[in-house]
Amino acid sequence: MDHEDKRNGGPTTDFHWQRDHKKTCKVLAESNKRRAETPRTSRLWEQYCAEKWQDIAAFRAQNPNNTESQQRLLLHEQYCRHCYRSAPQLEPRNQLRPCQTCHIAAFCADCPQEHPASECKTFQTIRQDETFAIQHYQRTQKDFEIICTERPKETYLPLSTATGWHDYFTRISDKGEFLSEVTSEMQPATDDPMVVKLAGLMRLASGTSSMALTILAALEAVFPDISTRTTMKIHFIGAAGPELNGLMVFEELLHLLPSLKNLELTLVGFELPEPTEDTAMELECCPDCTAASRTRILRLWKGGYHDYAKEDVYQKPDLAVAFHTGFSQEMKEEWLPTVQYLAAAQHPTLFTTYNEKEMEEETAILDRFGANFLQRGEINKWKGVCPMLEVMEEKEGTVYFMHQYRYLVVGKDT
Repeated sequence: MDHEDKRNGGPTTDFHWQRDHKKTCKVLAESNKRRAETPRTSRLWEQYCAEKWQDIAAFRAQNPNNTESQQRLLLHEQYCRHCYRSAPQLEPRNQLRPCQTCHIAAFCADCPQEHPASECKTFQTIRQDETFAIQHYQRTQKDFEIICTERPKETYLPLSTATGWHDYFTRISDKGEFLSEVTSEMQPATDDPMVVKLAGLMRLASGTSSMALTILAALEAVFPDISTRTTMKIHFIGAAGPELNGLMVFEELLHLLPSLKNLELTLVGFELPEPTEDTAMELECCPDCTAASRTRILRLWKGGYHDYAKEDVYQKPDLAVAFHTGFSQEMKEEWLPTVQYLAAAQHPTLFTTYNEKEMEEETAILDRFGANFLQRGEINKWKGVCPMLEVMEEKEGTVYFMHQYRYLVVGKDT
């Protein structure tokens, strides 16, 4: 097909219309019609959110087979930052205009054309990170990146001594020579395209590396002798795509703990592939780890962790990890037996949440079950670097991070 076909709505345009936009267009048109019938007056953020949730509820009722991407189109629709009206509720002459600095906030012609400087700065960072992630995906077909310490360390350097990501990358890991022009906030210090790309890559990789470093920080908190341990069993509870796709990042534990020889990873969750039987798989290690006879063993078990704990193949872990379960907000009944089991389990369990509200809800539930906390909910030093916009929180402009909050539960006899 030539370029003329594409410009003038030839076969390619029709294909994408049929495959992608036809159903979504109907959904959005119905949503626009509903909101155009509401009063075109200024309102508060709380009123905007209530209307948006009503709109989404109506959409779900009319479209029981809706997809997450369709709902995201409704959630992320532009609105005026001041009067909280969206395009269907504005007069025809009144158009939404994006902020010329961050390009995320928008304003109608009747309202001030500005928003708080701190919010704008955060939105600029969000736009920067999302633009880099899209470009990275276009180049590599990957929506994440993994950057580990290249060579295993001969001397143990406690992660707890690092002040943050830049210090970890330059002093504990081995990326110092690359980051001389990257700031402590992991931002480029110059406009050099190579520096900008490198900073973007490290920021993107923090979302995956956060899993390994958050685990290592927990191991240091639980085991005073972590530097001499030769074997480590780690169970991942509610494991899904992020853990499966990021398996390589956990070799960082072998690289930063010189005495560690055998790392056993068990992934347990309803979203894992079959089989359910205990099948041990040896994962490939880097040449240095292989030469040192280090091993990484992977096991998968499909189902709930409280059920897995009853199986003959179950072995108590040194640490269980529950990343972003959201058990206080979603699938509460399905998660309840596992949460109750973990509250009394004779092993430490690390939990992470996206935000403070989830952390507070989860720890309150565990409190009711009599859980013993080694560390209560706190900001995780090793949260991902990239902020992400939470579009419908109680406070407008709320952002969250990968593994932003963490807490540790331990059995009373652990």
